Amino acid sequence: MKFNIDDMGIKEIQNLAKQLRIPPSYKEGGVRFRKNKAQLVRDIKRAMRKQGELAQ
Repeated sequence: MKFNIDDMGIKEIQNLAKQLRIPPSYKEGGVRFRKNKAQLVRDIKRAMRKQGELAQ
């Protein structure tokens, strides 16, 4: 399945991150923050690259 992550909306990216089991937030100094679109895209690309390496 080919798709362009950069053209996806935030809700689509959040759903894709959920399917890849990427947490939607992070903790900093005891406070929880939601990841923005750029952070989620970065994590999705890392996860997809890692899965690609495992499949080879």
